[in-house]
Amino acid sequence: MQPADACGSQSAPGADRLCDRLRHRHLPGSSHGRYRLARAIFNPIFRIIRPIPPIAWIPISIIWFGLGETPKIFLITLAAFANTTLNAMTGAESVDITTINAAKMLGANEFQIFTTVVIPASVPSIFAGLQVGISCAWASVVAAEMVKASNGLGWIIQAGMDNNNMTQILSGIIMIGLGGFVLTYIMRTSRRSCLQMEQERKMKTGIECINAGKVFITPEGEHEVVRDLSFATKENEFLVLFGPGQCGKTTIINMIAGFEEITKGELYMDGRVVNDIAPGERNIAMVFQSYALFPHMNVEQNVGYALKLRKRPKGEIKEEVKKMLELVQLSGFEKRKPAELSGGQKQRVAIARAMVNEPALILADEPTGALDSQTSRVVMDLFHEMHEKYHKTIVLITHNPALAEECQRVLTLRDGLIVGERKGTGERAAL
Repeated sequence: MQPADACGSQSAPGADRLCDRLRHRHLPGSSHGRYRLARAIFNPIFRIIRPIPPIAWIPISIIWFGLGETPKIFLITLAAFANTTLNAMTGAESVDITTINAAKMLGANEFQIFTTVVIPASVPSIFAGLQVGISCAWASVVAAEMVKASNGLGWIIQAGMDNNNMTQILSGIIMIGLGGFVLTYIMRTSRRSCLQMEQERKMKTGIECINAGKVFITPEGEHEVVRDLSFATKENEFLVLFGPGQCGKTTIINMIAGFEEITKGELYMDGRVVNDIAPGERNIAMVFQSYALFPHMNVEQNVGYALKLRKRPKGEIKEEVKKMLELVQLSGFEKRKPAELSGGQKQRVAIARAMVNEPALILADEPTGALDSQTSRVVMDLFHEMHEKYHKTIVLITHNPALAEECQRVLTLRDGLIVGERKGTGERAAL
């Protein structure tokens, strides 16, 4: 395997993006390290406990805690904990990395990302675990009451059996069924409520890269993805990074965004080195090919996310969101979830979210890569409008030569190097 194919042999546009996502999942970092350690310690314990029927713990609970409410609490905790915890871990692990990066770009810290992105996105998995856990707990408690208790639904059934009282037995069974129904209803209602919950500096100059590079460590050794990158943008410039898949485009834009560490060289913004500055502190925004919308939030909440993080007044947030949705021609879509939108509508929401915080620089990662030609034209016209009307500096990456040509300046990339530079025609093409 050649170093350039360390993540696979895909050559299609977007293959470098897949590599970047895989690298993000495995990059060493404090949070990743802590997570792996916690998982290594607790996961085996949960895996061992989970298959054991909670009923098997009844004798131990009685010996340890005697009769009363304490053994019931112990059984409920034991039955629900392992299922709920494992499902929560699985849900958190499955959160799309691009939504996390989007939150970083909008200024969210680790705690805010966890509370407003990871947890809400994990809600379906958490509640699935809770439903299984509570069902097991309910069954275990009833069984324990039938074994040895002086009250409770299980005791009612057992007493009915001892007295040969069918009415008493049936009453206990019906009450157990009603209790299970109520618990299920509460869980479903809570799940719906959670799924529906809400979740500045000005840069006057452009960016400047000086001999910037990126090296990844692979099983085959060091892989230099970006080499001696040197270029600068001017204020209110529409710059395109153009090239085929796996030429380093996505890595470069992630370096500018702050998602990838710059291995060597320097990146300047507003005259200062920002190599170690967090994404949310760079006064830039990013539009992702995969949209990176928060699925549990509606359109209005997605667009206003950055403003909410900055604790802007609710009325002001609502007004700014309204203005942005008018700009992208999505007025009336405020309460729709991402799943209810077309690909083009999702991308326009992503553009509105990028614009609402008034960034000095907008990064766009193959923003039309997943769209048809007609929708791509609409999206590109929006970028041109932002550039012309709102005087935004835009850095866009693409493998589409027609799209690249209509922008102001084009940097051609190959194997992590800038191999050409030219002016665009400025004429909008039929995509």
